[in-house]
Amino acid sequence: MTLLRGFSFLPADTFAPGPQSGVNSGNGEPISANGSTGPFEGQPVQGFSEYPKQ
Repeated sequence: MTLLRGFSFLPADTFAPGPQSGVNSGNGEPISANGSTGPFEGQPVQGFSEYPKQ
């Protein structure tokens, strides 16, 4: 059995300082997905996960 000792999360719209992102989806239009449309202020922060140590 695995015991969850803690939990943290980042909102989907978490951005780090940097140039705008989501300006061009590859077809010259801003990225649009999941109810959000670019450009976004800054760079998206990627999610992460960790498996418990055995």
